[in-house]
Amino acid sequence: MNPGARGALAGLLLVVAAVLAAMAVGRAGDDGVCGLLTVPPGFDVRCERDALGTRLVVTDPSAAYPFERLTLRELSRARDGLAWTRPRRWLERQLTLDTRALTTGLEELRREAEEPVLATLLEGLARLFDRLGGVALTACDHRRTRTGQRLLACRFGRDPLELHLQLRLITLGERRFAINITTLDRRRLRRFEAIANGFRGTAS
Repeated sequence: MNPGARGALAGLLLVVAAVLAAMAVGRAGDDGVCGLLTVPPGFDVRCERDALGTRLVVTDPSAAYPFERLTLRELSRARDGLAWTRPRRWLERQLTLDTRALTTGLEELRREAEEPVLATLLEGLARLFDRLGGVALTACDHRRTRTGQRLLACRFGRDPLELHLQLRLITLGERRFAINITTLDRRRLRRFEAIANGFRGTAS
């Protein structure tokens, strides 16, 4: 891959990572979430509180970009009910872009268009954006860990420049937790996976 193409791909991966990381973030939590993972030496660990609640953030100082991290949040049944009733669907929805407003707007423009060519173009764009809603899922597959965690594992790009994204849903009695991992490095992915697998009290 030539330097120009590699740079363009790197930029694209960064954009994808930022979008997916924002979409994959869990919701609502409490301070207890920060004691549920054992993190080995060599990682930076911090417990953050924001408008959505509390989350545990684990980063590797050797990572190339700030978005390469593991985060843990406790979910709220009021906002994430599917995590209790349809866990597979909940995982998929974290990576599904909501394009309904955009496609609805394009459909309205198509109906008002006087030129047949323009109407056809707008109709094609509406269909395209409707399909794009779940395009990220084509790079993902569902798995289960030995500790009973459900996960959606995704890989975007190709070696040597890949974006790895994992969304994990953990059941602990009546509580649900979400772990998100994003990294460009397979070695770091394995290290983050080992941390996630050590979630305390995991139940299937």
